[in-house]
This record gives sequence, C-alpha cells and structure tokens, in this order.
Amino acid sequence: MILPYKKIKLKLKGEDKFIFKKFPGFILRSALGRSLYKTYCIQRNKVCKECIIKETCTYSFLFESNVSYRFEVPAFSHTPPHPMFISDFSVEEDTIFLELTFIGEKAISYIPYTIASFQRMKYYGLGKTRIKFNEQVIEEIEDKWIYENTPLFKRKRKNITIFLKTPLSIFTEGKILYDFEPFIFFKSILRRVYLLTLYYGDFKEKDKLLFNDYYKQLKEDWDRYNIEIKKKNIKKRRYKYYSSRQEKEIIYKGIIGEIKLKGEFDNRLFSLLKAGELFNTGKLISFSFGKI
Repeated sequence: MILPYKKIKLKLKGEDKFIFKKFPGFILRSALGRSLYKTYCIQRNKVCKECIIKETCTYSFLFESNVSYRFEVPAFSHTPPHPMFISDFSVEEDTIFLELTFIGEKAISYIPYTIASFQRMKYYGLGKTRIKFNEQVIEEIEDKWIYENTPLFKRKRKNITIFLKTPLSIFTEGKILYDFEPFIFFKSILRRVYLLTLYYGDFKEKDKLLFNDYYKQLKEDWDRYNIEIKKKNIKKRRYKYYSSRQEKEIIYKGIIGEIKLKGEFDNRLFSLLKAGELFNTGKLISFSFGKI
C-alpha cells in the first residue's frame, strides 16, 4: 500500500495573545472551514451532496470528504476519512504553530487554495478575543508512506514509549476506550491507513487481500509479539463542542499521556507506528485528536 502525503507547517503570529476557552483544534478547524467555504463555495443555496461540483470544490473535498471510489467500502467504515486534517499544533502566547496534513495527490493540489484561505481567515481573527494574525509557511514535507510486509521471524526485542500528544479517542464495541490496549491501538492505525489508501492512495485489489491477511495475522499472532505495558501515565480528557450542523453541544472524550511498551516488534509494527505518527489515529482526527 502506497500513500502520498504532504505536510505544511505554518506560523500564525497574532497581534496579541491568543486566548482559547475550548480545545484549540475545534477553533482552528472551524475557522479554516468557514474561510474555505466563504472563499470557494459558489452554490450556497445547496448542500454539498447535491452540488454538481462537489468532487472538485476545494471546501467540499477537503471538509466534506466528497470523493468517488472504485472498490467496496469495508463494513467498519461509514464515511470516508478527511483528506486534510490538523495533525498538530501548539499555542505559545501570541504565536500558533500549525501543521496541516494533506493525503493523496488531489488533496495536495489544493494546498495553494488552503493557504490562500488564511488570507481571509486572518481578518476574522481567532480565539475568544478574535485576534488577527499574519501567516507564514515555515516548512513543507512531501513523501510517501509505504506499508512494509516483513516476515514474522524478523523481530527485535524493544522497549518503546508512545506519547499521546493530543487526546486519543478510540471506540470499541460502541464505547469509548478510557484505557490503553496495545492490540486495539495497532488495529486502529491499520484500519486508518487502509481507509486512507482506499480513498486517496494508490490502492489496488491486492491491497484488500494484503489488509485482510495482515489483520488476520495480527489477530492470530498477537500473543507471539509478547507486548506488555511496563508503565503508563494516562489521563482522561473531555471537551465540549457546539456542532452547528447538529445544532447541539457534544462532549468529545479521549486520553492523553505516556505508555511504555516492551515486546518483540517487527518492521510491520514499526511501519504502523510510523503511520500513526504521520496520520494520527482514532476518532476526531480532523480536530487534531490522535497525535502520537
């Protein structure tokens, strides 16, 4: 499975100190979405799904994930993942460092339009006090993630530490997971890269078989990895978010912290960890959840 991506890192320099009363990922994504919509939507009397240019519109593609696909969608996926998301951010008084990740060639082609939307976004301001800012692209990284199918016997005993930088929100059996379970964690990353490749990557029919075989092997051979949690320090987080689409307040939950694992890791697991670093994992990724 091959998945092209590009990351851009921006520096937003405010005229005053930024003040966020809510999780900044909510504010940043909402502001960017509003700017893209007002800049590029040409049929505002229609919803995106009914628009004849929904698959070429910058806003519709990046924020509504209106995309066509050639292969059968797996049962665990209800909607396509977003091809662009806030993968990381930090707020330092009057400065915001923001990282956006674009998945697939089509999303990458929309980067200039996204950067241009900041020209409009900055006049609205950010945060509770609507601080205006100037934007600057400070770094661009373009590459491809390639799944490595290394044989099982090439394992190495390792101690690794996983940092949950932003809330990790994983649902299992219809409930949010408030603990860290290694198998569910790796399964979450595997499902995410499969869906991203299915919709936006160089997906081939054999990749479906590859995914099914790997998931089966991961499940059947999990005990052989001998992965155990040596130490963990995690905290629950809950955030209120008002959804204008659903017209109600929603509580989003997740965990942050640090987990130390010990086990016999092979290149396939390290490849998944790398994918988790690049593309985040879990739910609510568009708001910058799931950064590891």
